[in-house]
Amino acid sequence: MSFSGRKPVVLVTGLSGFIGGFLARYLVAQGFGVVGTCRLRSRLSPDLLKACTRIHELEIDDKTDWSAPLSGVEFVVHAAAHVHVRRPKSTDLDLFRAVNVDGLRRFADFSRDAPVSLFVNLSSIAAEFDSRGSRPTAYGESKKRGEEVLAEVLGTSECRYLSLRLPAVYGPGMKGGLKWLYGVVKTGLPLPIIGDSPARSYLSVWNLADCVFDCLASEQPLNVSVAIADCETLDMQALIEVIAAASGKQARGVRVSFRTVSFMSRMLGKRQEFERAMTPASVDAQEAARILGWTAPFSAAESWRRVSMAASDAH
Repeated sequence: MSFSGRKPVVLVTGLSGFIGGFLARYLVAQGFGVVGTCRLRSRLSPDLLKACTRIHELEIDDKTDWSAPLSGVEFVVHAAAHVHVRRPKSTDLDLFRAVNVDGLRRFADFSRDAPVSLFVNLSSIAAEFDSRGSRPTAYGESKKRGEEVLAEVLGTSECRYLSLRLPAVYGPGMKGGLKWLYGVVKTGLPLPIIGDSPARSYLSVWNLADCVFDCLASEQPLNVSVAIADCETLDMQALIEVIAAASGKQARGVRVSFRTVSFMSRMLGKRQEFERAMTPASVDAQEAARILGWTAPFSAAESWRRVSMAASDAH
């Protein structure tokens, strides 16, 4: 699609989040006008406040009024969600439904009537539990149901939709286990290594942003759910080596038994992160190439180098 010199307007939700904030900045740099939503404007950085043409504070549920945020908007990138938590409580279970399912249905209804040209929904590979044979989580089930709701509402409309299923995403401002691992590797301290750890897929925010931009510029019918990832799958040793090289450190590891590392992870309060890292979660990178005509332009080595550069610039 050629924008013919005009400035297309995209609504990015979850502006205060790691992914939403990055995508908003990236799309502004690519010439888009960005309208953003967040729960609290006070959580946004000054550069993000300046970059967006409009910012709307709102809660996402089945009563949200999307009229004002969608005014004049051609595209939607929906990054907001009630995200995975280590030990979900009953309130989390309620929010998975309210935000990720009912809230998305309401949003899709408004987008259909706006009308929006393309609705990009950032989902999760946790939604693929049926095909992976893994145990479903409440979060994964909510993301799967959200994809189904989007298809129900927009499937017969002129608004195209695309659900991008994401593995663990990393980049400046990342959180969770990858942030912790990056911090430990940067110290240069030796890490315990399990020789037969499974290969997993990861996704840098630069590759994610490139895919989103490519889809916004595409005139393909889309209307699918598809997983995207960096081209490489990495076991734990390979991931540590890539991070170490990007940080100018030597990868130092001590091979130990599964039982020993499991015990250490419990002592450090990282049991669930360890269990997740020991669960196979690979994405067929060729699926996105076949369905979207897109392949990740940045290698894991280049992406982690950019993470290190951003960390250095922040200091």
